[in-house]
Amino acid sequence: MFLGIYGLEILLKLLCYGRDYFGDGWNRFDFAVVLGAVLCLIVGEFSDLSSKPYDVITSLFIVSKLLSLFHHAGILRKMFQTFVLALSPIANLALLFILFMYVFDIAGVHLFAETKLQKYLEVHANFQNFWTGFLTVFRLSTFDGWNDIMHDAMRQRTQYFDCIDYPTYDDIQKNGGEPIGCGLVYAPAFCVCLELIITFVFLNLFVAIVVSSMMDITKLSESVLSDEKLESFQHAWQKFDPNVLHLQ
Repeated sequence: MFLGIYGLEILLKLLCYGRDYFGDGWNRFDFAVVLGAVLCLIVGEFSDLSSKPYDVITSLFIVSKLLSLFHHAGILRKMFQTFVLALSPIANLALLFILFMYVFDIAGVHLFAETKLQKYLEVHANFQNFWTGFLTVFRLSTFDGWNDIMHDAMRQRTQYFDCIDYPTYDDIQKNGGEPIGCGLVYAPAFCVCLELIITFVFLNLFVAIVVSSMMDITKLSESVLSDEKLESFQHAWQKFDPNVLHLQ
C-alpha cells in the first residue's frame, strides 16, 4: 500500500514538474527508493528462490523513504546536514581511535598475556591474544567493569590466590595450558591511561566535531541567502535560461 502511495506521489510530481522533477536531489532520492523497491518486488515475484530476502530488502527501501522527511522538517534537516558535514572528520577520528585501541591492545597482550584468569579477567575479557585483547580494550573504553578488570590484572600472590611471578612455558603447561602468572602493580597506570586517552579525549573530540558542525550549519541557515532560496531561484531561472548561460 505504501509503495503504491509513494509511486502515485512520484507520478503526480512528474506530471507537474516534468523534467525539472529530477533537478532536485531529494526527488532523485525518492525516485531511486521507489524504483529499487519495485525492482525487488518484481524479482522476488518471479525468482525461484525464497521471496523472504526480497521482501526484507523491499521493506528497507520503503522505510528509507522516511528520510525524505528531513527535507521538509527544519530541525530534522539541520540535524541531517550536521551529520553529513561531520561525517568526514568523524571518520578520520574513528581511524585514529582504532589506532590507539591497537596500541593499547598490543601493550595489554605484552603485559598481561600470562596473567591468571579470574572472576572479571576471564575467558571473554583478557589479553591472551590480539582479537580478545582488542575487544577487551573496547570494553574498557565503555567503562564496563574496567575497575574490576584492573584489580584482577594487578592481583598478587596471597594465601587465597595462587600464582607465579614471571611463569615459564613449563609452568603454563603444568597448569593445563592456562596462564598462571601474577598480576602487575602498574595495571592501574595502564587502565587509567586507557580511560583518559581513549574515553575522555576521544569522546570530547567527537562532541566538539558535532557541535562545530552544528554551528556551521546554523550560520549557513541564518545567512542572507539560504540554500533553500538559492535552490528556488535556480529552479525558477531555468525556465528563462535553460542552458544557464547568464549565471556564469
